[in-house]
Amino acid sequence: MMLELIDQNVTRRPALRNKVKMAVLASRIRMNLRTAAFRIPFVWIGLGIALTMGLVESGMSSHALWARGKEIELPAESELEQILTSAVSEPQGKEVPYQVPQVERFPELSLKTYKMKPGETLLEVAKKHGIRLDTLISMNEITDVRKVPAGAELLIPNKDGILYKVNRGDSLSKIGSLYNTNVRYLVDANDLGSSVIHPGMKLFIPGARLPEMELKRILGDLFLFPTTGRITSTFGIRPDPFTGVRRFHNGIDIAHDPGTPVHAAMAGRVAKIGVHPSYGRYIIITHGGGFQTFYAHLQSIGTTEGKSVSQGEVIGEMGSTGYSTGPHLHFSVFKNGNPVDPLQFFR
Repeated sequence: MMLELIDQNVTRRPALRNKVKMAVLASRIRMNLRTAAFRIPFVWIGLGIALTMGLVESGMSSHALWARGKEIELPAESELEQILTSAVSEPQGKEVPYQVPQVERFPELSLKTYKMKPGETLLEVAKKHGIRLDTLISMNEITDVRKVPAGAELLIPNKDGILYKVNRGDSLSKIGSLYNTNVRYLVDANDLGSSVIHPGMKLFIPGARLPEMELKRILGDLFLFPTTGRITSTFGIRPDPFTGVRRFHNGIDIAHDPGTPVHAAMAGRVAKIGVHPSYGRYIIITHGGGFQTFYAHLQSIGTTEGKSVSQGEVIGEMGSTGYSTGPHLHFSVFKNGNPVDPLQFFR
């Protein structure tokens, strides 16, 4: 059709222009014209413009204008439609959906139960399940390993860490700073819906450790028994050995031979050495955690004030100085200035 239109007499130029336009429109390309305007290859647009303008301006046939004397053939209408359609639908590269960056999520805490076997220790249970001893102790809120009954059912967490009871004024950021952990880990491990916490709430702190002194206290290793002998008097109200009047006894008495070595029950610093009318020769040692220990009725002193001593180090000898009925060691433990029963710290 297009060749027939082009070869007609040049005197019908206006009609020729319109018919050429109609021929292109008749290609039946079903596409949006606005979109197609940007996608049709420029070669075909140039061809239409040059063909139309050449015929109008010079009166020459398309063969002479376009090929300068050499015949060319325009594509058939069906072929033209196929070319234009393929140009519009030509793939522009596979479109990849936007992927939201994946942020590492700390595993949520999970628990299982385990029943202790006869004769099994907490340390053995911890090793069996691949967790630390302090994790097992904290998760089960054990305050004294000696009080864990045989056959006790224990909670076993899937990761190491400790339980923390939220105090007034606490926040996740404050707790995170205290235990050097990420706030996001606290949120993930405890499956918190928000960062709001309240006093009394219990949180699992992933990776955290119990303080060494607290762990030793729970295990009964915080204090070493200070000497060899038998306990002749316990902590609390008792009759005075001289008068019989009931009075408060702020420690325990351990009797043995004079000169029996006396050891520092816990590592610390010798705070004071002196002589007292009732306690005779004595030593006071200051320890971490607010603890102090008191050793009285000593026969001799084997240390000096201000010296740092290790747990178990010999600091003196048992005697009967001061207000005493015989050779013995009076041993007291003070916590934040208040006397506490020393026997609670020994296995």
